[in-house]
Amino acid sequence: MIISGAARYSLEGETHEVGSGDVVFIPAGVAHGTANTGEEPLHLHAVFSSRRVRMEMLDRNPAPGTEDDPPMTTIYDFATGDFEVVGPS
Repeated sequence: MIISGAARYSLEGETHEVGSGDVVFIPAGVAHGTANTGEEPLHLHAVFSSRRVRMEMLDRNPAPGTEDDPPMTTIYDFATGDFEVVGPS
C-alpha cells in the first residue's frame, strides 16, 4: 500500500503509476520492482505471508563504489530483523 509519494512499479513486464492510497498485490515468485517518481520520499507498507522471505534481486541501485557488485539473494527474518546473504542472484 502506498502511504505517500508517487511510484512506478513493474509487474510481469507491465509498468503502472501508483500513488497515495493505491494497493498493489504481487503474487509470490513474480518478478517486480518499484521506483520513486515523485519529489518527496516514497512511503509504503508491505505485507508478507511469511516472517522469513527469500529475495532474489534482479537489479540494484548501487551505492557509490559498489557499481560492479552483482545483485544478491538474501533471506530476511522480519520478526527478528536478521538476514542472511546467500550469494549472487
